[in-house]
Amino acid sequence: MQKMSDELDTTLPIDGKPLLRDYLAPVERIDPHGDYADAENDLTDLAKRIIARPASDQQGVSRECDQLDAAWQTWQAEAWNWANKLLNEQVIAKNVSERAAREFIRNHPQWPYSCRVWASHETEGSLGKPMARQDFFYMANRIKTADSELNQCIGDMTPDQSGQMPQDQVSNDGPLPDISVKP
Repeated sequence: MQKMSDELDTTLPIDGKPLLRDYLAPVERIDPHGDYADAENDLTDLAKRIIARPASDQQGVSRECDQLDAAWQTWQAEAWNWANKLLNEQVIAKNVSERAAREFIRNHPQWPYSCRVWASHETEGSLGKPMARQDFFYMANRIKTADSELNQCIGDMTPDQSGQMPQDQVSNDGPLPDISVKP
């Protein structure tokens, strides 16, 4: 159980530096009977059962260790998959809110180089596929890079350019496909 607690105490490289446990808190509300909840219950129930009635022989201990390891891996995969789903929601919202500004800069190649760099990429989300811990950190670091690129762009703009930037944060080419987190 300490291993699970340590994993939940992982500090995430996103705004506010939340712990994984805090980041996953909405999952119980969003999907109280889903795969993550099932994996968490399976792992904790198995650990409680083993603690209450441990195996008496080496073969039984080995079997319990294998069961715990499998339950741990399932829980860990579900935890990071949900963390990625939640981060993906932020990526989608960010891309929608920045779409008009990126398009504007792409259509004005005379703007500062830093702005063209920022406008040339959108942060990629998971597109709904299962993702692991390393994927979360990759995506979070990509968001940080994009934010840094945007800050550099803003710093390099003239006051006139800043005034020309679209303030309307609504997409002009229709909504993005709905790949939001659903139970």
